[in-house]
Amino acid sequence: MKSYRKELHFNIPNRRGIVNITPEIQQTINESCIQEGLVLINPMHITASVFINDDESGLHHDYEVWLEKLAPEKPHDQYRHNGFEADAHLKRTIMGRESTAVAQRTVRTIPVTKNIFTMHTIIEEIKRRVAAYARVSTKAEEQASSYEAQVAHYTNYIKSKPEWEFVKVYTDKESATNTKKREGFNQMIKDALDGKISLIIAKSVQRFARNTVDSLVTIRKLKEKGVEIYFELE
Repeated sequence: MKSYRKELHFNIPNRRGIVNITPEIQQTINESCIQEGLVLINPMHITASVFINDDESGLHHDYEVWLEKLAPEKPHDQYRHNGFEADAHLKRTIMGRESTAVAQRTVRTIPVTKNIFTMHTIIEEIKRRVAAYARVSTKAEEQASSYEAQVAHYTNYIKSKPEWEFVKVYTDKESATNTKKREGFNQMIKDALDGKISLIIAKSVQRFARNTVDSLVTIRKLKEKGVEIYFELE
């Protein structure tokens, strides 16, 4: 089975907006050289949504009015979550997270009357706070080289994203199955739960936490606080 992955970036000037991303999706399909299959469009931001519908201004207006009735932005103190962005999380839940469409290398992949949109509530100039976790299991020379490479890779990767704010690359050099013995890991989780991090990047689930129970418990705690985790190899 062949797969292809590409990141698309969109800057929306207003707090919330609807953007037709069908041309970008079609171009990505063409670049993939995949003749036939499925395309999954998944926004990585917790307040962004992707949906498929008509490209018609009246419908877009109705969406705006309807969503504002269901989850009004103000007053902020009506919400227990961060008041200034709580409505964005609720609106995203209503609109859905991702969409899947039939993918073919042809301009008629997506029916003419249906288009793919991203709807994103922007939290006024607040960038996504991103951190990464790197770990090697021994102090051997080759592992030290791998450790340095991981730190450099994540630092450069996060700083290359204009919509992200680099927090830190948290690290552990010792081998430890139980996360209680990993100082860097525990500090990262504490910072995330304290609201200092909104996205964590790690190479794999195993690199993040070998112990399955520890991994599930930690991920659940982070999700409850709205912190996302992205595993590069999963």
